[in-house]
Amino acid sequence: MGHAIQCMNFESGDVSSIDLDKIEGVLEKFDMTLTPRYENEIILDGNTDGISDEIYIYFNGDNAVELSIERPEYGERLFPFLYELMAATGVFVLPDYGGTVLGLSDAVDDNNLPDELVPELQTINNAADIQKIFQ
Repeated sequence: MGHAIQCMNFESGDVSSIDLDKIEGVLEKFDMTLTPRYENEIILDGNTDGISDEIYIYFNGDNAVELSIERPEYGERLFPFLYELMAATGVFVLPDYGGTVLGLSDAVDDNNLPDELVPELQTINNAADIQKIFQ
């Protein structure tokens, strides 16, 4: 049974939108593209090797609210991808099994995480920090 890594923004403790243009900029660096799948879901296509076979972006209306990496591969491309995504969009990274929330060190002073997630927050400065936490 696999798990997912959720990438989300928060404002005043609530889930907030993620800038889709910034997500697309990161995807271009990693040779991936967006393909609409359902009304409220986009799947990523292209070179997802070393990251996951299934990556989705979920929407609330017109706003992207979550990028979900289903059954992550923990390959050599995952950690740089997560870091680039965090740096470009300010998202927090939350494995769905709980216990850990990753945030960029420069975003922590002004974080808007829900109160229950604050004790789980670990700050990172680069892709190597993410790799250390997940491995």
